[in-house]
Amino acid sequence: CAIVQDALMVIFQALDKPKEDLSFRRDDEDDVDARALVAVRQLHFITCALSRTNGGVKRISIPCVLRAMDYPSHAVKMYGIRCAARISAAAEYSSDELAPLLAASRDALIGATPKIWPYALESACNMTVKIAAVHVKGEDVLKNEYRETFTRVLDTASLHAMDVKYAALVLAVFPSFMESANLFIVPHLSRIFPLLCAYLQSVNDDVSIGAANAMRVAVERAWPRVG
Repeated sequence: CAIVQDALMVIFQALDKPKEDLSFRRDDEDDVDARALVAVRQLHFITCALSRTNGGVKRISIPCVLRAMDYPSHAVKMYGIRCAARISAAAEYSSDELAPLLAASRDALIGATPKIWPYALESACNMTVKIAAVHVKGEDVLKNEYRETFTRVLDTASLHAMDVKYAALVLAVFPSFMESANLFIVPHLSRIFPLLCAYLQSVNDDVSIGAANAMRVAVERAWPRVG
């Protein structure tokens, strides 16, 4: 994996923030830093292609992904979040390694565009579940991990309650996330139920059916404390 590590070092350098502020430039590929865009695409290929990673690759790949997620260009940022989503599905990363990526994924949920939303949502939810599963610091820590993710997801989802592009993805990811949260879902029911009720009224059949299923999961998880 020495070749991969060398490639990641080059990618890390290419993803250094440019001195020029790109925040006021268009988000298409013609206007972004071409070098960074090529680098982040290579990073995405590496994270998708490697089924197993050694310590050296993990040590370099995570900082690369964090740099990509923090890059001023929307296109580069999107690929960075896609890399984070890929890593969130991998089994060989520890909770300590995932923690900074989880924080960055939660930040990406704030004002997420339709292109970023699915990957930020998947990454944040998957990493929360994985970190919570191995945490040994007590119930308060677990509750806080879920609280942070629930809050960020619900903030953005509520802003786009009737947008199918956002709703469909929430309903694809949230049922399993709520199941893993178990009773940690209870503090968020006052926000979850109104959102799901809005989804139930959708003219899109898939959204309304998905909302009914999510409502069932929410009630089942919270049942010991409902009422």
